[in-house]
Amino acid sequence: MKRRLSDIAPVSPSLEPPGKRVSNATCFDNFFLGIPNVAKLSLPKRERKPTKIGLKALGEVTYYPGCSEFAHPLGSRVEPVEAGWGPTLAANYKKLANEGLEIDDDTPRSELFSIVAQYGDFIGVPSDAWQHRLTYAGHVINHVIQSRTRILQNKKLLEENESEETINACRDQGFARPCSLIMVPFRKDAHEIVELMTRIIFGDGIAKANIGNKKRFDDEFGDTGYRVSGARHADESFKEMMAGNVDDCFRVGIAFSKKEFKLYANFAKSDIILCSPLGLRMMLNGDAGEDSHYLSSIQIAVVDKCHILYQQNWEHVLAAFNWLNKKPSKIETDIRRVRPLYLEDHAKYYCQTLIFSEYQHEQFSSLAMRQTFCHRGLVWHFPDRQELNKVNVPICQEFHRVKVDKADDASELRFNYFKDKVLGKLEQHTLVFVPSYFDFVRLRNYMNTSLESFVQCHEYAPDNKLGRARDMFFHGRKKLLLMTERLHFYKRFHIRGVKNIVFYQLPSDPRFYSDIVNMACPEGERLKSILIYTPLDRFRLSNVFGQEMTNSCLKSPQQIQAIVSE
Repeated sequence: MKRRLSDIAPVSPSLEPPGKRVSNATCFDNFFLGIPNVAKLSLPKRERKPTKIGLKALGEVTYYPGCSEFAHPLGSRVEPVEAGWGPTLAANYKKLANEGLEIDDDTPRSELFSIVAQYGDFIGVPSDAWQHRLTYAGHVINHVIQSRTRILQNKKLLEENESEETINACRDQGFARPCSLIMVPFRKDAHEIVELMTRIIFGDGIAKANIGNKKRFDDEFGDTGYRVSGARHADESFKEMMAGNVDDCFRVGIAFSKKEFKLYANFAKSDIILCSPLGLRMMLNGDAGEDSHYLSSIQIAVVDKCHILYQQNWEHVLAAFNWLNKKPSKIETDIRRVRPLYLEDHAKYYCQTLIFSEYQHEQFSSLAMRQTFCHRGLVWHFPDRQELNKVNVPICQEFHRVKVDKADDASELRFNYFKDKVLGKLEQHTLVFVPSYFDFVRLRNYMNTSLESFVQCHEYAPDNKLGRARDMFFHGRKKLLLMTERLHFYKRFHIRGVKNIVFYQLPSDPRFYSDIVNMACPEGERLKSILIYTPLDRFRLSNVFGQEMTNSCLKSPQQIQAIVSE
């Protein structure tokens, strides 16, 4: 006999009489968004007096307050049952959480859980991939089950009594059914999330669970068997990232019912949209916004592995957020059941956003500061880090600061500095590393017109051309090699013959700094590396050199500085 969802789903609190609020743990309850609160949430986050809070495991976090307080202090232990979870769901979750622990300490998970379960927005570095994914998967499940249970209970209540008072008390829906959006980079990530969800829901009875279209899902999202060759010059983290099903175009609807956990549900009847940004962008038909009504009532938005999504195409993520919780062009639900907050265009203040990345970045920061609005506020967690201790060659790192008054001028000023101050002094066997493809194209075009001796390596070039360019650079037939960050992300080539390096801008991924520097073979001499930076590169600088050195560098009156390592 197959297990049904209703066999293990927690039972929501019984409905109170019409006219009274239903009380549970979701972000909708026990909070009324008045005009003063809307004004407060409309303020830029930096004007909300952020506070720094030291947590036992996560360390220091920055809290940008909203207009409602957490029921439990940040970092305090919140048990699933305290967050409104049913006992079976909570027990399955705890069992899985303990399986993932290498040591008998669940403090990092419990601190993150206390933030997530209380519907605070979060951006930061997960301490453990398994634990943070387990945390938000369980949270989404609990939210969906509570919401669906409430809707079904209210439906039954309305069948018994359709008075105006009852109708007003039973406004429990958005414009569309999907209430959770989860964006991940690869199909294998989606497969892992679904596996976690089914184990949280069904526990030890998963073998008998009623999971709709499970075989099709395993066939399309399961392990393809692909592995990076052991002969490739790449670290284990790259081999792990690129192993398995790394297709990046997908979207699947997930629906909860009393009878089953259904995959490949029609989006109009789905509770969760699990997708890649590219797959979602295709559904939206680019910027046209087709089918954007499915994003009009999202209550939990998760963006996982931003560091990979950025390398794929960050514009797809931004496009999704541009349509999030906007009034739709069409409505597929009973308008009498729509919550007033949706009609008043306040949905964004009741949407929790969770953003996870292995490092901080100006684009991730911008997304969090401009596109998270939940009334509970935002928790920011990026511990200090640096990559210098991973550099294995003697290096003289020069810092060349470009003064920038307006962000819009940064690209032009950086290009002019490189053209006028750096390019003419470059020697044979110099690698020029360019993170942005647009900057790369501009440099390439300029070098072509100025008859510079160079070869180019970028992510769109075929392997035979890349091999020929690398060979010409190695044997000295070309003076410079112009290389993009995305090429290194996808290929991890070991570029031979590098004796000097220019970082046109620091890499988005700080680990690539040590990767590139360690390629060099300065023949017993200290490697010379030039870094061009602006004050807008603060995050990139602190990711590589640490916060203390970054502050010193940015405050120094000297335009050119240097550090030397043995």
